[in-house]
Amino acid sequence: MTALITILGILYLVVCVVVSIIILMQEPKQQGISVVTGESESFFGKNRGSTKEARLTRYTVTGAVFFAIMAVVLGALLRLFSQM
Repeated sequence: MTALITILGILYLVVCVVVSIIILMQEPKQQGISVVTGESESFFGKNRGSTKEARLTRYTVTGAVFFAIMAVVLGALLRLFSQM
């Protein structure tokens, strides 16, 4: 039982690091200084979100769901193990 908790704990830490890296890889949604200068995005700039940004968003959501499920499972296992 302790081996399972150790393996899941290590996997949980790996998921935490991977989700953090994916979040940091995403570009900010704010336009920043371009709003002040009046710059507008071109056709290619607007459609760029349907490739890399869409994949990163999908990976972030998947990782966050996996993170939440693992947190619940680890919490339940640790509670069960502490009662033994």
